[in-house]
Amino acid sequence: MKSEEVEDLFEKKGFSNRVKLINSKDLEFEISEENSVKIANTIRDLNYCFDGKKKIFVKSALDLSKSNNSGLDLSYCIFEKQVSINNSNHEYEMYLINCEFRQGVNFSKAIFKNNVRFHNSKFYGKTDFTNTSFKKLVDFYFAEFIEDQQFHLTDFEGTTIFSNTTFHKSIQFLHNKVVPNSYISFENAIFHNGLDISRSNFWCTIQFWGVNFDKTQLNKLQESNLYQNDLLTVSGSQSNVSALKRVRETFRLIKHEFRKQGNNINAQLFHRLEMKVYSEEIKVDTGRLGEKILLLMNGISNKHGQSWSRALGFTLGVTVIAYCIFLLTIRDSIVFAQSWEDVGYTMKYFLQLLNLTYWDYMPFGEPNEPEGYLILFISRLFIGYGYYQFIQSFRKYGKN
Repeated sequence: MKSEEVEDLFEKKGFSNRVKLINSKDLEFEISEENSVKIANTIRDLNYCFDGKKKIFVKSALDLSKSNNSGLDLSYCIFEKQVSINNSNHEYEMYLINCEFRQGVNFSKAIFKNNVRFHNSKFYGKTDFTNTSFKKLVDFYFAEFIEDQQFHLTDFEGTTIFSNTTFHKSIQFLHNKVVPNSYISFENAIFHNGLDISRSNFWCTIQFWGVNFDKTQLNKLQESNLYQNDLLTVSGSQSNVSALKRVRETFRLIKHEFRKQGNNINAQLFHRLEMKVYSEEIKVDTGRLGEKILLLMNGISNKHGQSWSRALGFTLGVTVIAYCIFLLTIRDSIVFAQSWEDVGYTMKYFLQLLNLTYWDYMPFGEPNEPEGYLILFISRLFIGYGYYQFIQSFRKYGKN
């Protein structure tokens, strides 16, 4: 559309006093009207006239808290100042698609009784959803949250979509309200600095398929003020333990959701993350030495149930070590020769050590000394543990 055609259309539609054409090629408009209701009506009309093929730059703050605008459409806008839609009831659908909120949005204490869509929108500043109620659909498909984001006392009573949403910093759901028919989807969502749903009250259907957590998130989580004290503003350092407990509970809840859906492989992946966080958690507790050892052994022996090859390697490794120690106790009574027959005997007694039911163990026909029996007993404990971990590592493909 040529510049003259746009200006003529502005004149016919009555836009000329409110809208300034910035770029006719890309259809970029600038609105500097001070009246929030007129701005909203102008955006709606521009969207209708140009079928979404434009960008609308809104220079002034927008307060629609008292607006009863039916079918509010604020799509394709770049809001350079605060947008407020709070302390209000909205009966009609609302569209905020392909928007950029550069100075924050205030939705606190708003009630949305119909569908709200934020497709492909970017939230740069603080977005306040405190005590906000979404009665039907709220859709953040491919949205981005640039700063720390908290959904505190936010009600999700219908379908909530965070599919393909990117959270660049900390994200927390705190004391939310859902109903039995609520559905919340985080399918393919990306969390660059973790997720906290430890106290979300999400007792409903949740989808976590394809979620992507930054591999370096554990280091970031321990530094996150939001996970330590639930505050978006820094209020002094606190212990990392509270943050780690919340993240561990989050991974446990995600694991539980995958198990409910019969997705045992992904359930095991989040079990491993849960145990990894737990390992970090007990590092700072000097009174839990026994648990530290068990977690360390679990990680070494089968990667917290994820690796059968590591379990196999662990079992063979401890057997080789035990066998070498055992042979040292009878080294004065045996002579090693380089022949296939001696190699065969060496392998025979090695395999006998792997057989937990074989206790009449006398390698090369030499009777055991007391220390030999002690070594045999201890080695069988570790070998048996290796067998158990080997079996456990296959359970991720079955019932768990």
